[in-house]
Amino acid sequence: MKNKWFCYIQINEEENYVNTSGMTFNEFYEGIQVKPNNILILKGYPGDRYCQFDNKTDLEYVTSDNIKDFAQTNVYDYGDFYWLDFESIDSLKSISDLELAEILFLAHKAKPVKTFRFGCLNNQYVYCCHDDSWSVKVYMNRIESYKSVIEYKILKELKGKKKTISPFPKDISDRLYTLFKQGGIIDFEYGVKDSVRIYPVGCLNDMDAIHEKLDKLRTCLKGLSLGYNRVTKKWDLYEW
Repeated sequence: MKNKWFCYIQINEEENYVNTSGMTFNEFYEGIQVKPNNILILKGYPGDRYCQFDNKTDLEYVTSDNIKDFAQTNVYDYGDFYWLDFESIDSLKSISDLELAEILFLAHKAKPVKTFRFGCLNNQYVYCCHDDSWSVKVYMNRIESYKSVIEYKILKELKGKKKTISPFPKDISDRLYTLFKQGGIIDFEYGVKDSVRIYPVGCLNDMDAIHEKLDKLRTCLKGLSLGYNRVTKKWDLYEW
């Protein structure tokens, strides 16, 4: 499948998860304001350079000392890459057999039996991706905090070689979050200078369908434009 410069986002507030295509693990990590203390690897193997082995769960984990460096690596090579965060090494010892069974179910099905949060771990996230950015499902305790990930992604793509670019004002951030609750595509490739096109598309679970939808939308003069004025240093979101 041809690589296209876009990002699909659909936020499910009822079940506290976000589906994306086009958002890498590194972008998610850099975009979240609350970083994980440690991460328990459910699928994928980062290697001995970053990982340690937990005898209680028979799973690998990455400590806070290595997470930032690990987030710079190419997780695409793992194929499936799943993890959840946990507060401290000691908390791994508190996992019950039932909780471990639920964690392994989550690792197999990318959905929880009851909840994606485990009290003994005090986790904030469960992250499940295939081929890094191709298909991502991430559960978040504070789903509205995904606003900062959306902002990070757009600012990163538009910033280019420029040294600075202003953050989103609250009203723009809130409007984008509301839009992406219904499902939308950010089109970086077909946007004009210092702007991106945004297409409301609804909930699309099949990645091939997202690509096909984007092809059709790029031929239509309908959608929204998010633009940045480098003179006034202001953002504007409008229909076109």
